[in-house]
Amino acid sequence: MSAPWHAAVRSVHGLDQRGGVDWPRCGRNDCAGRTLRTDTHADGPELCFAHATVHQRSEALRDMHAQSHVDVRGTTLTADHVRDILDTVHAARFDFGGCTFAGDAPFPGTRLKFRTASHNFAARGGGVSDFSDATFECGADFTKVEFPGPVFFASTTFADTVSFDRAHFLGDAWFLQTIMGLGVFTDATFADLAGFHAVCAEQLIFSGTTFSGRAYLDPVEASRVDLSDCVFSHRAVMVLNAHCRLDDARFEAGMELRMRAHRTAVSMRRTHLEAASIVSGSDTIDSRVRSHGHSFPLAPALLSLQGTDVDELTIANIDLTPCLFAGAYNLDKLRIEGRSRFLDFVVPSRPGVRAYYVNARGREIIMDEKLLHVIARKQRGVNVEAWLEKFARDRSVVAGQPDTGRDYDAITYERLAVIYRALRKGLEDAKDEPGAGDFYYGEMQARRHARSTRRVERFLLTVYWLISGYGQRASRALAALVLLLTMLTALLTGLGLPAAAPLQQFTGSVQPAPAPGGSQQVVLDARTPPATLPPFGDRWTAARLERAARLATGSIVFRDTDQQLTIAGRWTVNAGRGLGPLLLALAALAIRARVKR
Repeated sequence: MSAPWHAAVRSVHGLDQRGGVDWPRCGRNDCAGRTLRTDTHADGPELCFAHATVHQRSEALRDMHAQSHVDVRGTTLTADHVRDILDTVHAARFDFGGCTFAGDAPFPGTRLKFRTASHNFAARGGGVSDFSDATFECGADFTKVEFPGPVFFASTTFADTVSFDRAHFLGDAWFLQTIMGLGVFTDATFADLAGFHAVCAEQLIFSGTTFSGRAYLDPVEASRVDLSDCVFSHRAVMVLNAHCRLDDARFEAGMELRMRAHRTAVSMRRTHLEAASIVSGSDTIDSRVRSHGHSFPLAPALLSLQGTDVDELTIANIDLTPCLFAGAYNLDKLRIEGRSRFLDFVVPSRPGVRAYYVNARGREIIMDEKLLHVIARKQRGVNVEAWLEKFARDRSVVAGQPDTGRDYDAITYERLAVIYRALRKGLEDAKDEPGAGDFYYGEMQARRHARSTRRVERFLLTVYWLISGYGQRASRALAALVLLLTMLTALLTGLGLPAAAPLQQFTGSVQPAPAPGGSQQVVLDARTPPATLPPFGDRWTAARLERAARLATGSIVFRDTDQQLTIAGRWTVNAGRGLGPLLLALAALAIRARVKR
Protein backbone atom coordinates (compact mmCIF):
# COMPACT_ATOMS: atom_id res chain seq x y z
CA MET A 1 0.00 0.00 0.00
CA SER A 2 1.32 3.40 -0.92
CA ALA A 3 1.64 6.37 1.38
CA PRO A 4 -1.29 8.40 -0.13
CA TRP A 5 -3.60 5.42 0.28
CA HIS A 6 -5.45 7.02 3.20
CA ALA A 7 -6.30 10.03 1.01
CA ALA A 8 -7.84 7.79 -1.63
CA VAL A 9 -9.85 5.97 1.02
CA ARG A 10 -11.14 9.23 2.46
CA SER A 11 -12.13 10.37 -1.01
CA VAL A 12 -14.17 7.21 -1.56
CA HIS A 13 -16.18 7.97 1.57
CA GLY A 14 -16.83 11.57 0.61
CA LEU A 15 -14.40 13.22 3.01
CA ASP A 16 -12.76 16.49 2.10
CA GLN A 17 -9.10 16.44 1.22
CA ARG A 18 -7.12 19.20 2.81
CA GLY A 19 -3.94 19.36 0.84
CA GLY A 20 -3.69 22.78 2.43
CA VAL A 21 -6.04 24.65 4.75
CA ASP A 22 -9.13 25.21 2.58
CA TRP A 23 -11.50 26.64 5.23
CA PRO A 24 -11.71 30.03 6.98
CA ARG A 25 -9.17 30.06 9.73
CA CYS A 26 -9.73 31.12 13.31
CA GLY A 27 -9.35 34.82 13.97
CA ARG A 28 -6.72 34.05 16.61
CA ASN A 29 -3.28 34.28 15.02
CA ASP A 30 -1.95 31.40 17.14
CA CYS A 31 -4.74 29.00 16.10
CA ALA A 32 -5.20 27.07 12.87
CA GLY A 33 -8.69 25.83 13.77
CA ARG A 34 -11.65 25.99 11.46
CA THR A 35 -14.03 28.84 12.22
CA LEU A 36 -17.61 28.29 13.27
CA ARG A 37 -20.30 28.85 10.65
CA THR A 38 -20.49 32.48 9.59
CA ASP A 39 -24.18 32.86 10.36
CA THR A 40 -23.40 32.54 14.08
CA HIS A 41 -20.96 35.46 14.01
CA ALA A 42 -22.75 38.66 13.27
CA ASP A 43 -20.08 40.75 14.94
CA GLY A 44 -16.39 40.34 15.57
CA PRO A 45 -13.81 38.01 14.03
CA GLU A 46 -14.69 34.46 13.17
CA LEU A 47 -13.35 32.08 15.78
CA CYS A 48 -12.93 28.33 16.13
CA PHE A 49 -14.98 26.23 18.51
CA ALA A 50 -12.34 26.42 21.24
CA HIS A 51 -12.03 30.23 21.19
CA ALA A 52 -15.68 31.11 20.66
CA THR A 53 -17.82 32.38 23.51
CA VAL A 54 -20.23 30.14 25.34
CA HIS A 55 -23.12 31.62 23.42
CA GLN A 56 -21.34 31.16 20.11
CA ARG A 57 -20.56 27.52 20.92
CA SER A 58 -24.17 26.85 21.86
CA GLU A 59 -25.33 28.34 18.57
CA ALA A 60 -22.72 26.30 16.71
CA LEU A 61 -23.77 23.06 18.43
CA ARG A 62 -27.42 23.66 17.47
CA ASP A 63 -26.33 24.33 13.92
CA MET A 64 -24.18 21.17 13.84
CA HIS A 65 -27.09 19.16 15.14
CA ALA A 66 -29.39 20.58 12.50
CA GLN A 67 -26.88 19.88 9.76
CA SER A 68 -26.00 16.45 11.21
CA HIS A 69 -22.34 17.32 10.76
CA VAL A 70 -19.68 18.09 13.34
CA ASP A 71 -16.78 19.94 11.75
CA VAL A 72 -14.13 21.27 14.16
CA ARG A 73 -11.02 20.58 12.11
CA GLY A 74 -7.71 21.97 13.28
CA THR A 75 -9.09 22.99 16.67
CA THR A 76 -7.46 22.43 20.04
CA LEU A 77 -10.12 20.69 22.13
CA THR A 78 -10.30 19.78 25.80
CA ALA A 79 -12.25 16.92 27.31
CA ASP A 80 -15.04 19.37 28.22
CA HIS A 81 -15.30 20.53 24.60
CA VAL A 82 -15.55 16.96 23.37
CA ARG A 83 -18.13 16.11 26.02
CA ASP A 84 -20.27 19.10 25.00
CA ILE A 85 -20.16 18.00 21.38
CA LEU A 86 -21.04 14.37 22.07
CA ASP A 87 -23.77 15.19 24.58
CA THR A 88 -25.47 17.75 22.35
CA VAL A 89 -25.02 16.79 18.74
CA HIS A 90 -26.49 13.73 17.02
CA ALA A 91 -24.66 13.78 13.73
CA ALA A 92 -24.00 11.56 10.76
CA ARG A 93 -20.46 12.78 10.36
CA PHE A 94 -17.80 13.80 12.83
CA ASP A 95 -14.77 15.55 11.39
CA PHE A 96 -12.01 15.94 13.96
CA GLY A 97 -9.25 16.10 11.36
CA GLY A 98 -6.16 17.99 12.47
CA CYS A 99 -7.51 18.51 15.98
CA THR A 100 -5.32 18.59 19.05
CA PHE A 101 -6.93 16.92 22.05
CA ALA A 102 -5.46 18.39 25.23
CA GLY A 103 -5.81 17.07 28.75
CA ASP A 104 -6.80 13.61 29.80
CA ALA A 105 -8.51 11.10 27.56
CA PRO A 106 -11.32 13.00 25.80
CA PHE A 107 -13.54 10.02 25.00
CA PRO A 108 -13.98 8.25 28.35
CA GLY A 109 -16.53 5.48 27.85
CA THR A 110 -18.75 7.54 25.58
CA ARG A 111 -20.77 6.47 22.58
CA LEU A 112 -20.48 8.63 19.52
CA LYS A 113 -23.99 9.72 18.59
CA PHE A 114 -24.93 9.49 14.94
CA ARG A 115 -28.16 10.45 13.23
CA THR A 116 -28.44 8.68 9.89
CA ALA A 117 -32.17 8.18 9.24
CA SER A 118 -32.52 10.99 6.72
CA HIS A 119 -28.93 11.64 5.75
CA ASN A 120 -26.88 10.84 2.68
CA PHE A 121 -24.44 8.80 4.75
CA ALA A 122 -27.20 6.39 5.75
CA ALA A 123 -26.85 4.63 2.42
CA ARG A 124 -23.18 4.08 3.18
CA GLY A 125 -23.83 2.06 6.29
CA GLY A 126 -23.73 4.71 9.01
CA GLY A 127 -21.95 7.85 10.08
CA VAL A 128 -18.37 8.74 9.34
CA SER A 129 -15.75 9.65 11.95
CA ASP A 130 -12.54 11.25 10.80
CA PHE A 131 -9.62 11.74 13.20
CA SER A 132 -7.00 12.14 10.48
CA ASP A 133 -3.95 14.22 11.38
CA ALA A 134 -5.25 14.60 14.93
CA THR A 135 -2.96 14.68 17.96
CA PHE A 136 -3.90 13.25 21.36
CA GLU A 137 -1.50 14.80 23.82
CA CYS A 138 -2.36 12.47 26.70
CA GLY A 139 -3.58 9.41 24.88
CA ALA A 140 -7.25 8.55 24.47
CA ASP A 141 -9.92 6.31 25.91
CA PHE A 142 -12.44 4.92 23.42
CA THR A 143 -13.60 2.15 25.75
CA LYS A 144 -17.00 0.75 24.66
CA VAL A 145 -17.33 3.41 21.96
CA GLU A 146 -19.48 2.34 19.03
CA PHE A 147 -18.59 3.57 15.55
CA PRO A 148 -21.61 2.83 13.31
CA GLY A 149 -19.82 3.81 10.11
CA PRO A 150 -16.34 4.24 8.63
CA VAL A 151 -13.73 5.63 11.00
CA PHE A 152 -10.36 7.04 10.00
CA PHE A 153 -7.23 7.48 12.10
CA ALA A 154 -4.89 8.55 9.30
CA SER A 155 -1.58 10.12 10.36
CA THR A 156 -3.00 10.33 13.88
CA THR A 157 -0.65 10.62 16.85
CA PHE A 158 -1.42 9.27 20.31
CA ALA A 159 1.25 10.48 22.70
CA ASP A 160 0.32 7.88 25.29
CA THR A 161 -1.92 4.85 25.71
CA VAL A 162 -5.03 4.61 23.55
CA SER A 163 -7.76 2.19 24.56
CA PHE A 164 -10.42 0.74 22.26
CA ASP A 165 -11.33 -1.89 24.82
CA ARG A 166 -14.71 -3.46 23.90
CA ALA A 167 -15.20 -0.89 21.15
CA HIS A 168 -17.47 -1.74 18.21
CA PHE A 169 -16.49 -0.80 14.66
CA LEU A 170 -19.58 -1.42 12.54
CA GLY A 171 -18.05 0.08 9.41
CA ASP A 172 -14.58 0.15 7.89
CA ALA A 173 -11.85 1.02 10.40
CA TRP A 174 -8.69 2.56 9.01
CA PHE A 175 -5.55 3.13 11.05
CA LEU A 176 -3.14 4.57 8.51
CA GLN A 177 0.34 5.78 9.42
CA THR A 178 -0.85 6.04 13.03
CA ILE A 179 1.60 6.53 15.89
CA MET A 180 0.64 5.44 19.39
CA GLY A 181 2.08 4.22 22.66
CA LEU A 182 0.24 1.22 23.99
CA GLY A 183 -2.72 0.39 21.75
CA VAL A 184 -5.40 -1.69 23.50
CA PHE A 185 -8.12 -3.34 21.39
CA THR A 186 -9.09 -6.13 23.80
CA ASP A 187 -12.52 -7.70 23.16
CA ALA A 188 -13.23 -5.19 20.40
CA THR A 189 -15.40 -6.01 17.37
CA PHE A 190 -14.61 -5.16 13.76
CA ALA A 191 -17.75 -5.89 11.74
CA ASP A 192 -16.22 -4.77 8.46
CA LEU A 193 -12.74 -4.17 7.12
CA ALA A 194 -9.96 -3.50 9.64
CA GLY A 195 -6.96 -1.88 8.04
CA PHE A 196 -3.79 -1.19 10.02
CA HIS A 197 -1.23 0.20 7.58
CA ALA A 198 2.16 1.61 8.57
CA VAL A 199 1.15 1.70 12.23
CA CYS A 200 3.92 2.36 14.75
CA ALA A 201 3.26 1.53 18.40
CA GLU A 202 5.01 0.37 21.52
CA GLN A 203 2.58 -2.54 21.79
CA LEU A 204 -0.70 -3.56 20.16
CA ILE A 205 -3.00 -5.75 22.24
CA PHE A 206 -5.92 -7.34 20.34
CA SER A 207 -6.61 -10.15 22.79
CA GLY A 208 -10.16 -11.46 22.41
CA THR A 209 -10.97 -9.26 19.41
CA THR A 210 -13.36 -10.46 16.70
CA PHE A 211 -12.59 -9.57 13.07
CA SER A 212 -15.76 -10.33 11.12
CA GLY A 213 -14.51 -8.59 7.99
CA ARG A 214 -11.19 -8.56 6.22
CA ALA A 215 -8.18 -7.80 8.40
CA TYR A 216 -4.90 -6.26 7.25
CA LEU A 217 -1.96 -5.49 9.51
CA ASP A 218 0.45 -4.40 6.80
CA PRO A 219 2.97 -3.43 8.04
CA VAL A 220 2.96 -2.87 11.78
CA GLU A 221 6.00 -1.69 13.72
CA ALA A 222 5.87 -2.50 17.43
CA SER A 223 7.69 -4.34 20.15
CA ARG A 224 4.80 -6.81 20.53
CA VAL A 225 1.49 -7.61 18.85
CA ASP A 226 -0.86 -9.78 20.89
CA LEU A 227 -3.54 -11.54 18.81
CA SER A 228 -4.31 -14.28 21.32
CA ASP A 229 -7.94 -15.49 21.48
CA CYS A 230 -8.80 -13.44 18.38
CA VAL A 231 -11.28 -14.70 15.78
CA PHE A 232 -10.74 -13.94 12.08
CA SER A 233 -13.70 -14.76 9.83
CA HIS A 234 -11.84 -13.81 6.65
CA ARG A 235 -8.29 -14.52 5.61
CA ALA A 236 -5.94 -12.34 7.64
CA VAL A 237 -2.90 -10.70 6.06
CA MET A 238 -0.20 -9.55 8.48
CA VAL A 239 3.23 -8.05 7.91
CA LEU A 240 4.82 -7.45 11.29
CA ASN A 241 8.05 -5.96 12.58
CA ALA A 242 7.28 -7.17 16.08
CA HIS A 243 6.96 -10.14 18.38
CA CYS A 244 3.62 -11.77 17.71
CA ARG A 245 1.42 -13.92 19.91
CA LEU A 246 -1.24 -16.06 18.18
CA ASP A 247 -2.05 -18.36 21.10
CA ASP A 248 -5.65 -19.67 20.97
CA ALA A 249 -6.44 -17.50 17.94
CA ARG A 250 -8.87 -18.82 15.33
CA PHE A 251 -8.35 -18.23 11.60
CA GLU A 252 -11.47 -19.53 9.86
CA ALA A 253 -10.14 -18.73 6.38
CA GLY A 254 -6.42 -19.10 7.09
CA MET A 255 -3.81 -16.39 7.40
CA GLU A 256 -0.61 -15.02 5.90
CA LEU A 257 1.95 -13.85 8.43
CA ARG A 258 5.24 -12.36 7.34
CA MET A 259 7.81 -11.51 9.99
CA ARG A 260 10.18 -8.86 8.71
CA ALA A 261 12.21 -7.80 11.72
CA HIS A 262 15.40 -9.35 13.08
CA ARG A 263 15.27 -11.12 16.42
CA THR A 264 11.48 -11.32 16.53
CA ALA A 265 9.40 -14.37 17.38
CA VAL A 266 5.87 -15.71 17.00
CA SER A 267 4.06 -18.07 19.37
CA MET A 268 1.31 -20.36 18.02
CA ARG A 269 0.03 -22.39 20.96
CA ARG A 270 -3.38 -23.95 20.32
CA THR A 271 -3.87 -21.82 17.22
CA HIS A 272 -6.81 -22.93 15.06
CA LEU A 273 -5.98 -22.88 11.36
CA GLU A 274 -9.03 -23.90 9.36
CA ALA A 275 -7.57 -23.15 5.93
CA ALA A 276 -4.18 -23.00 4.23
CA SER A 277 -1.85 -20.69 6.15
CA ILE A 278 1.75 -19.57 5.89
CA VAL A 279 4.24 -18.09 8.33
CA SER A 280 7.31 -16.71 6.60
CA GLY A 281 10.34 -14.59 7.25
CA SER A 282 12.57 -12.62 4.93
CA ASP A 283 14.62 -14.90 2.69
CA THR A 284 17.57 -12.52 3.06
CA ILE A 285 17.95 -12.99 6.82
CA ASP A 286 20.40 -15.80 7.44
CA SER A 287 23.45 -14.31 9.14
CA ARG A 288 24.29 -15.01 12.77
CA VAL A 289 26.02 -12.97 15.45
CA ARG A 290 28.44 -14.81 17.71
CA SER A 291 29.32 -13.75 21.22
CA HIS A 292 31.25 -15.65 23.87
CA GLY A 293 30.93 -18.97 22.06
CA HIS A 294 27.18 -18.66 21.49
CA SER A 295 25.18 -17.73 18.41
CA PHE A 296 21.91 -15.87 18.39
CA PRO A 297 19.52 -16.21 15.44
CA LEU A 298 18.75 -13.06 13.52
CA ALA A 299 15.93 -14.58 11.49
CA PRO A 300 12.36 -14.43 12.85
CA ALA A 301 11.72 -17.43 15.09
CA LEU A 302 8.77 -19.67 15.88
CA LEU A 303 8.47 -20.39 19.61
CA SER A 304 5.76 -23.03 19.89
CA LEU A 305 3.27 -25.17 17.98
CA GLN A 306 1.94 -26.93 21.06
CA GLY A 307 -1.70 -27.93 20.67
CA THR A 308 -1.90 -26.64 17.09
CA ASP A 309 -3.16 -28.64 14.12
CA VAL A 310 -0.53 -27.91 11.47
CA ASP A 311 -2.25 -29.80 8.65
CA GLU A 312 -2.72 -26.54 6.70
CA LEU A 313 0.45 -24.74 7.80
CA THR A 314 3.52 -23.86 5.74
CA ILE A 315 6.66 -22.43 7.36
CA ALA A 316 9.23 -20.65 5.19
CA ASN A 317 12.48 -18.92 6.17
CA ILE A 318 11.68 -19.14 9.88
CA ASP A 319 14.19 -20.06 12.56
CA LEU A 320 12.82 -23.16 14.34
CA THR A 321 15.64 -23.24 16.89
CA PRO A 322 13.43 -22.39 19.92
CA CYS A 323 10.24 -24.11 18.69
CA LEU A 324 8.43 -26.64 20.91
CA PHE A 325 6.52 -29.29 18.92
CA ALA A 326 5.15 -31.51 21.71
CA GLY A 327 1.37 -31.68 21.48
CA ALA A 328 1.09 -30.47 17.87
CA TYR A 329 -1.22 -32.42 15.57
CA ASN A 330 -0.50 -33.75 12.06
CA LEU A 331 3.18 -32.88 12.19
CA ASP A 332 3.76 -35.22 9.26
CA LYS A 333 1.80 -32.74 7.10
CA LEU A 334 3.70 -29.66 8.22
CA ARG A 335 5.49 -28.09 5.24
CA ILE A 336 8.90 -26.56 5.96
CA GLU A 337 10.45 -24.54 3.14
CA GLY A 338 13.22 -22.08 2.44
CA ARG A 339 15.99 -21.49 4.96
CA SER A 340 14.12 -22.70 8.00
CA ARG A 341 16.56 -24.41 10.34
CA PHE A 342 16.57 -26.26 13.63
CA LEU A 343 18.89 -26.38 16.61
CA ASP A 344 22.30 -27.99 16.15
CA PHE A 345 23.38 -30.52 18.75
CA VAL A 346 26.67 -30.17 20.63
CA VAL A 347 27.75 -32.69 23.26
CA PRO A 348 28.54 -31.05 26.63
CA SER A 349 32.20 -31.16 27.60
CA ARG A 350 31.52 -31.55 31.32
CA PRO A 351 28.53 -31.35 33.67
CA GLY A 352 27.21 -27.90 34.39
CA VAL A 353 28.70 -26.29 31.29
CA ARG A 354 26.37 -24.62 28.82
CA ALA A 355 26.85 -26.91 25.85
CA TYR A 356 23.67 -26.62 23.82
CA TYR A 357 23.82 -23.76 21.39
CA VAL A 358 23.58 -23.17 17.69
CA ASN A 359 26.73 -23.70 15.69
CA ALA A 360 27.76 -25.01 12.33
CA ARG A 361 28.45 -28.61 13.42
CA GLY A 362 26.43 -31.57 14.61
CA ARG A 363 22.97 -32.85 13.79
CA GLU A 364 19.85 -30.76 13.89
CA ILE A 365 17.52 -31.37 16.82
CA ILE A 366 14.31 -29.80 18.06
CA MET A 367 14.01 -27.79 21.24
CA ASP A 368 11.94 -30.56 22.84
CA GLU A 369 14.98 -32.87 22.85
CA LYS A 370 17.23 -30.19 24.23
CA LEU A 371 14.71 -29.44 26.97
CA LEU A 372 14.46 -33.14 27.75
CA HIS A 373 18.25 -33.34 28.19
CA VAL A 374 18.26 -30.28 30.42
CA ILE A 375 15.49 -31.66 32.64
CA ALA A 376 17.31 -35.01 32.86
CA ARG A 377 20.47 -33.20 33.98
CA LYS A 378 18.42 -31.32 36.55
CA GLN A 379 17.14 -34.62 37.94
CA ARG A 380 20.74 -35.81 38.24
CA GLY A 381 21.53 -32.84 40.44
CA VAL A 382 23.15 -30.57 37.85
CA ASN A 383 22.33 -26.89 38.32
CA VAL A 384 20.46 -25.80 35.19
CA GLU A 385 18.22 -23.17 36.78
CA ALA A 386 19.94 -20.29 35.00
CA TRP A 387 19.26 -21.89 31.62
CA LEU A 388 15.62 -22.62 32.46
CA GLU A 389 15.09 -19.06 33.69
CA LYS A 390 16.48 -17.63 30.45
CA PHE A 391 14.38 -20.10 28.47
CA ALA A 392 11.21 -18.91 30.23
CA ARG A 393 12.24 -15.24 30.08
CA ASP A 394 12.69 -15.33 26.30
CA ARG A 395 9.15 -16.66 25.93
CA SER A 396 7.74 -14.14 28.36
CA VAL A 397 8.76 -11.33 25.99
CA VAL A 398 6.31 -12.62 23.40
CA ALA A 399 3.61 -13.72 25.83
CA GLY A 400 3.68 -10.46 27.76
CA GLN A 401 3.42 -12.38 31.02
CA PRO A 402 5.63 -14.78 33.01
CA ASP A 403 6.04 -18.19 31.40
CA THR A 404 4.99 -20.82 33.93
CA GLY A 405 6.66 -23.72 32.14
CA ARG A 406 3.68 -25.96 32.83
CA ASP A 407 4.20 -27.88 29.58
CA TYR A 408 7.92 -28.50 29.94
CA ASP A 409 7.76 -31.71 31.95
CA ALA A 410 5.26 -33.39 29.61
CA ILE A 411 7.93 -34.47 27.11
CA THR A 412 9.27 -38.03 27.30
CA TYR A 413 11.53 -40.08 25.06
CA GLU A 414 8.52 -42.05 23.81
CA ARG A 415 6.77 -38.83 22.84
CA LEU A 416 9.97 -37.44 21.36
CA ALA A 417 10.26 -40.47 19.07
CA VAL A 418 6.74 -39.87 17.76
CA ILE A 419 7.52 -36.19 17.07
CA TYR A 420 10.70 -37.02 15.17
CA ARG A 421 8.91 -39.76 13.21
CA ALA A 422 6.21 -37.33 12.09
CA LEU A 423 8.70 -34.60 11.13
CA ARG A 424 10.79 -37.14 9.24
CA LYS A 425 7.78 -38.36 7.28
CA GLY A 426 6.88 -34.81 6.36
CA LEU A 427 10.34 -34.12 4.95
CA GLU A 428 10.41 -37.45 3.13
CA ASP A 429 7.05 -36.67 1.53
CA ALA A 430 8.55 -33.37 0.42
CA LYS A 431 11.46 -35.32 -1.15
CA ASP A 432 13.95 -33.87 1.33
CA GLU A 433 15.74 -37.10 2.20
CA PRO A 434 18.94 -35.47 3.53
CA GLY A 435 16.90 -33.20 5.78
CA ALA A 436 14.94 -36.17 7.10
CA GLY A 437 18.14 -37.99 8.07
CA ASP A 438 18.73 -36.01 11.26
CA PHE A 439 15.13 -36.58 12.34
CA TYR A 440 15.55 -40.33 11.78
CA TYR A 441 18.69 -40.17 13.92
CA GLY A 442 16.74 -38.34 16.63
CA GLU A 443 13.92 -40.87 16.46
CA MET A 444 16.34 -43.79 16.93
CA GLN A 445 18.09 -42.01 19.79
CA ALA A 446 14.76 -41.48 21.53
CA ARG A 447 13.87 -45.16 21.06
CA ARG A 448 17.23 -46.21 22.47
CA HIS A 449 16.76 -44.11 25.61
CA ALA A 450 13.05 -44.79 26.11
CA ARG A 451 12.17 -46.82 29.18
CA SER A 452 9.65 -48.87 27.22
CA THR A 453 12.35 -50.22 24.89
CA ARG A 454 13.30 -53.82 25.63
CA ARG A 455 16.87 -54.65 26.58
CA VAL A 456 17.59 -56.73 23.49
CA GLU A 457 16.30 -53.99 21.23
CA ARG A 458 18.26 -51.38 23.17
CA PHE A 459 21.44 -53.45 22.77
CA LEU A 460 20.91 -53.76 19.00
CA LEU A 461 20.21 -50.04 18.70
CA THR A 462 23.35 -49.25 20.70
CA VAL A 463 25.49 -51.36 18.38
CA TYR A 464 23.80 -49.82 15.36
CA TRP A 465 24.52 -46.38 16.78
CA LEU A 466 28.15 -47.17 17.54
CA ILE A 467 29.13 -48.58 14.18
CA SER A 468 27.20 -46.32 11.80
CA GLY A 469 25.11 -43.71 13.60
CA TYR A 470 21.92 -45.52 12.61
CA GLY A 471 23.01 -45.64 8.99
CA GLN A 472 23.43 -41.84 8.89
CA ARG A 473 27.13 -41.40 9.64
CA ALA A 474 29.39 -42.73 6.89
CA SER A 475 32.48 -41.54 8.77
CA ARG A 476 31.57 -43.73 11.73
CA ALA A 477 31.07 -46.81 9.53
CA LEU A 478 34.36 -46.16 7.72
CA ALA A 479 36.15 -45.67 11.03
CA ALA A 480 34.72 -48.99 12.22
CA LEU A 481 35.93 -50.59 8.99
CA VAL A 482 39.45 -49.23 9.52
CA LEU A 483 39.37 -50.51 13.09
CA LEU A 484 38.25 -53.93 11.84
CA LEU A 485 41.10 -54.04 9.32
CA THR A 486 43.56 -53.11 12.03
CA MET A 487 42.29 -55.85 14.33
CA LEU A 488 42.31 -58.45 11.54
CA THR A 489 45.85 -57.50 10.59
CA ALA A 490 47.01 -57.74 14.20
CA LEU A 491 45.32 -61.12 14.77
CA LEU A 492 46.66 -62.59 11.54
CA THR A 493 50.16 -61.34 12.27
CA GLY A 494 50.19 -62.63 15.83
CA LEU A 495 48.08 -65.79 15.57
CA GLY A 496 47.20 -66.60 11.98
CA LEU A 497 50.33 -66.69 9.82
CA PRO A 498 52.60 -69.75 10.26
CA ALA A 499 56.39 -69.55 10.26
CA ALA A 500 56.73 -70.98 6.73
CA ALA A 501 54.66 -72.98 4.35
CA PRO A 502 55.09 -76.60 5.61
CA LEU A 503 56.11 -79.32 3.09
CA GLN A 504 53.69 -82.09 2.40
CA GLN A 505 54.74 -85.53 3.66
CA PHE A 506 54.05 -88.70 1.60
CA THR A 507 53.90 -92.26 2.90
CA GLY A 508 53.38 -95.30 0.63
CA SER A 509 52.75 -99.03 0.70
CA VAL A 510 52.92 -101.81 -1.93
CA GLN A 511 49.80 -103.86 -2.28
CA PRO A 512 50.01 -107.47 -3.60
CA ALA A 513 48.57 -108.23 -7.01
CA PRO A 514 44.86 -108.97 -6.85
CA ALA A 515 45.34 -112.00 -9.15
CA PRO A 516 48.18 -114.34 -10.14
CA GLY A 517 50.22 -112.78 -12.85
CA GLY A 518 48.83 -109.29 -12.12
CA SER A 519 50.79 -106.18 -11.27
CA GLN A 520 51.30 -104.92 -7.79
CA GLN A 521 49.76 -101.56 -6.67
CA VAL A 522 51.56 -98.77 -4.85
CA VAL A 523 49.36 -96.60 -2.51
CA LEU A 524 50.64 -93.12 -1.48
CA ASP A 525 49.21 -91.11 1.45
CA ALA A 526 49.85 -87.29 1.35
CA ARG A 527 49.65 -85.40 4.63
CA THR A 528 50.18 -81.70 5.42
CA PRO A 529 51.64 -81.16 8.84
CA PRO A 530 49.89 -78.53 11.05
CA ALA A 531 51.04 -74.93 10.67
CA THR A 532 53.28 -73.72 13.42
CA LEU A 533 53.84 -70.15 14.52
CA PRO A 534 57.31 -68.66 14.69
CA PRO A 535 58.73 -67.58 18.03
CA PHE A 536 56.90 -64.61 19.49
CA GLY A 537 59.76 -62.25 18.92
CA ASP A 538 59.86 -63.10 15.19
CA ARG A 539 56.17 -62.61 14.48
CA TRP A 540 56.03 -58.81 14.30
CA THR A 541 58.06 -58.09 11.18
CA ALA A 542 57.26 -55.76 8.32
CA ALA A 543 56.93 -58.61 5.87
CA ARG A 544 54.44 -60.46 8.05
CA LEU A 545 52.45 -57.27 8.71
CA GLU A 546 52.28 -56.52 4.98
CA ARG A 547 51.13 -60.07 4.21
CA ALA A 548 48.55 -59.99 7.01
CA ALA A 549 47.17 -56.64 5.76
CA ARG A 550 46.71 -58.08 2.26
CA LEU A 551 44.91 -61.10 3.69
CA ALA A 552 42.67 -58.91 5.87
CA THR A 553 41.75 -56.63 2.96
CA GLY A 554 41.09 -59.61 0.71
CA SER A 555 38.80 -61.20 3.28
CA ILE A 556 36.55 -58.12 3.30
CA VAL A 557 35.93 -58.38 -0.46
CA PHE A 558 35.52 -62.20 -0.35
CA ARG A 559 38.80 -62.99 -2.07
CA ASP A 560 40.03 -66.54 -1.46
CA THR A 561 43.65 -67.07 -0.57
CA ASP A 562 45.94 -70.06 -0.90
CA GLN A 563 47.88 -68.91 2.14
CA GLN A 564 48.31 -71.61 4.77
CA LEU A 565 46.79 -70.32 8.04
CA THR A 566 46.45 -71.54 11.55
CA ILE A 567 43.03 -72.39 12.94
CA ALA A 568 42.85 -68.94 14.62
CA GLY A 569 43.84 -67.35 11.31
CA ARG A 570 41.01 -69.11 9.43
CA TRP A 571 38.42 -67.92 11.97
CA THR A 572 39.85 -64.41 11.73
CA VAL A 573 39.44 -64.38 7.94
CA ASN A 574 35.87 -65.67 8.28
CA ALA A 575 35.09 -62.86 10.73
CA GLY A 576 36.40 -60.32 8.20
CA ARG A 577 34.23 -61.84 5.48
CA GLY A 578 31.16 -61.41 7.67
CA LEU A 579 31.75 -57.98 9.21
CA GLY A 580 33.62 -56.16 6.44
CA PRO A 581 30.86 -56.17 3.81
CA LEU A 582 28.35 -55.15 6.48
CA LEU A 583 30.35 -52.05 7.38
CA LEU A 584 30.87 -51.21 3.71
CA ALA A 585 27.12 -51.45 3.14
CA LEU A 586 26.40 -49.19 6.12
CA ALA A 587 28.87 -46.60 4.85
CA ALA A 588 27.27 -46.70 1.39
CA LEU A 589 23.83 -46.38 2.98
CA ALA A 590 24.90 -43.31 4.97
CA ILE A 591 26.40 -41.64 1.90
CA ARG A 592 23.25 -42.41 -0.06
CA ALA A 593 21.10 -40.87 2.67
CA ARG A 594 23.02 -37.59 2.41
CA VAL A 595 22.96 -37.24 -1.39
CA LYS A 596 19.58 -38.76 -2.21
CA ARG A 597 17.07 -36.47 -3.87
